[in-house]
Amino acid sequence: MVGPLEAIPPYLERYREVIQTAQGLKKDYSLERIPVTGGQAEVFRAVHKASDIPAVRRTP
Repeated sequence: MVGPLEAIPPYLERYREVIQTAQGLKKDYSLERIPVTGGQAEVFRAVHKASDIPAVRRTP
């Protein structure tokens, strides 16, 4: 949990809009069709639709 937005560390400042608007729902992101390989979960490159900020989305 990040906590109040005033407490966001400087290195996360560029994600402020994502933190404010995203709810962690799949519909908030545009996902690539093919997952990144490796690990125990499928990881997809994504873009947060509202802010156009690159992200990743993991599915168990």
